[in-house]
Amino acid sequence: MKVTTQDLGNREVELIIEVDEERVDRAMRSVARRYAREIKIPGFRPGKAPFAVVAQRVGRDRLLQDALDEIG
Repeated sequence: MKVTTQDLGNREVELIIEVDEERVDRAMRSVARRYAREIKIPGFRPGKAPFAVVAQRVGRDRLLQDALDEIG
């Protein structure tokens, strides 16, 4: 993870945070596994639904947001 700061003046600072794609992917898959255990997906046993099915059901945007929250 790379953090860059830029002084904007008037006591304001812009933070630019870059996270490795691999780290985000791992976090998204971790979040998807958690959702797979928690929600019922027809045709799959609890916790056994593949990533693509969970992503379609929950939404990639929600997985990404939860993954970024998990990364911190």
